[in-house]
Amino acid sequence: MVSRRLSKQKKHRLEYILKLYCLSIAIRLRFLGRLWNAGVAWWEELARSAVRALFVYIRPLYWLHLHTLTRLKRLYNANIISNIVPNFMPNIMSNIISNIIFNIL
Repeated sequence: MVSRRLSKQKKHRLEYILKLYCLSIAIRLRFLGRLWNAGVAWWEELARSAVRALFVYIRPLYWLHLHTLTRLKRLYNANIISNIVPNFMPNIMSNIISNIIFNIL
């Protein structure tokens, strides 16, 4: 229960940081757009589309990726992947893949 609460806090903190980052990008782009009077609409549209892309497309992909890595780590801890991977690949590749899965989370 405690780890779930911590992961929710990390998720909300990451979303908050991403929102602030996107807002700062949007503000900078709008400021640059106002400097170029002819390009205001273009810069504002770019800022809107950047924010939209981050929160509509990239965020769900990130959480899907994180969920997949969590499942892989569970399989690795259950010795399923560590027994299967060496049968299909050379020892060096299996060690690299196992280290990647184990160290990412």
